[in-house]
Amino acid sequence: MNNSIQKIGVIGLGAMGMGIAQSLIRAGIPTYSFDLKLNSFKNSSW
Repeated sequence: MNNSIQKIGVIGLGAMGMGIAQSLIRAGIPTYSFDLKLNSFKNSSW
């Protein structure tokens, strides 16, 4: 049985979600994200 993470999704890019998504991306894990507010993406550093 293989328990490695293949890809992950983050719903909500507020204070917590943004940090989680950034950490996953830095770790090299393919990350999908969704947020209802476009400004979350504009303010991201990734």
